[in-house]
Amino acid sequence: MEYVTTKSSHFKPENSDGTTGADDYYNAVNAAIKDIYKNYLGLRLGGELKFGTVFARAGAAYYTNPYQDSKELKADKLFLTTGTGYRNRGMFFDLAFVLGFQRDVSFPYLLSDKNNVVSTLKETGGTVVLTFGFKF
Repeated sequence: MEYVTTKSSHFKPENSDGTTGADDYYNAVNAAIKDIYKNYLGLRLGGELKFGTVFARAGAAYYTNPYQDSKELKADKLFLTTGTGYRNRGMFFDLAFVLGFQRDVSFPYLLSDKNNVVSTLKETGGTVVLTFGFKF
């Protein structure tokens, strides 16, 4: 289990020359981060079975909604993983498949004087990961 602190993220100028214009801009951006995002949880669970030099593994990861307004802005991520591999005499390879289900929101444009349009994004996809390595 992990606790992700997105609310503590902030921007600052690379080289501050003491002008209030730059400070005002970055203060506004940082205030927007605090207003929109909240801290959230990431949960991961997995296991591995070894059969001599061959092994099999499975796991899952779930990340909760990072947005303050969880009624309007719905987002979360779920990843399911399965894989197999081989380890012997300092050499290994792993083959895994990750299936992801993600839901998020996007603002195509922001208006200061009108209600903003929110697009809901849903994504499902798989990824194959192959890893080779040598221990020395």
